[in-house]
Amino acid sequence: MDNTLVWADIPVRDLERAMAFYAGLLDVPVHAQHEEGMDFAMLRHDGSNAAACLGPMDQYHQPGGGGPLIYLGLNDRLKEAEARVPALGGKVLEPLHTMGSHGSRVIIEDTEGNRLALYAPPAA
Repeated sequence: MDNTLVWADIPVRDLERAMAFYAGLLDVPVHAQHEEGMDFAMLRHDGSNAAACLGPMDQYHQPGGGGPLIYLGLNDRLKEAEARVPALGGKVLEPLHTMGSHGSRVIIEDTEGNRLALYAPPAA
């Protein structure tokens, strides 16, 4: 498990709006949760992939384009997801392009102002 990304917090201003964006973009259910006085939502996590949490902002977690770039794997659904971004309220910052032998990506901005990459590995 060394050197493996296991969790990513994605800060949000509006949880319901962010849930609708990610559910529509990734074509997976996103369910709100409430634990220990905090409202948040989890993207699908089955133990074999890194978890991603849509969570409230605080002094350390603010939406924005700086900092690390989180890649969400979409495999053969990359073009379809790219086309959905504007209708869901996001922006395509860098259209679909290859990264040489490392696969392909689309860089987007979500409804909360976070910059993310949608990723597909190289074709086998």
